[in-house]
Amino acid sequence: MLKTAPDLPLDENEWREYFFREAFGQAVALGVNRATPVITPVHFIEGAGGAVEFHLHRANPLLDALRELPRATMSVVSAQAFIPSSWNSETGYDPMWSAPTSYYSAVQVTGATEFLEPAALADHLNREVAFFQPSVPIHHVQADGSYFGRALAAIVGVRVTIEQVEAKFKFGGNRAKEHRLKIAANLAQRGAPNDLAALAHLLRRTAIAEAN
Repeated sequence: MLKTAPDLPLDENEWREYFFREAFGQAVALGVNRATPVITPVHFIEGAGGAVEFHLHRANPLLDALRELPRATMSVVSAQAFIPSSWNSETGYDPMWSAPTSYYSAVQVTGATEFLEPAALADHLNREVAFFQPSVPIHHVQADGSYFGRALAAIVGVRVTIEQVEAKFKFGGNRAKEHRLKIAANLAQRGAPNDLAALAHLLRRTAIAEAN
């Protein structure tokens, strides 16, 4: 992922808060001697020590790739918005010579993987449910003979210990405040899917840049 200084995360907290708030992405495993990597979409949560945790049905092919090579990448991309050339033009310049661009946030984390033991998998599921539906009651998961306990045999939990991070927040960080605010107004007016998410990132990072 090509990065420039204005697009880098401000600190570790920025990419972590974004990444674990999104909580959905694509898990990628290379395996061994495969023509293509195995990729599967999945929800995930933060585990102990800042690791990534998710679970899959035991028949998911990603698990075979992880057994071959216990290493995975989790990729999250969101807030993607196309910025037309007319929006991206500088004041006083011919907009016909301006180029369009894209805004987006993206984080990819990579690290060693391990499978969760039944008790750890049950704990993972309880924490995941608490994260995604905190106000909706549901029976506690235990690694026993209960309905949920028996269902654990159908899934496999995975923990990824983060060793490498690639993060980018591309929201016009190389442009002047006035330029970014002009694009912010255009995003708010257009209101297309993802425009509000892009607008939030754009205003947040603009405010931080101005404060510094």
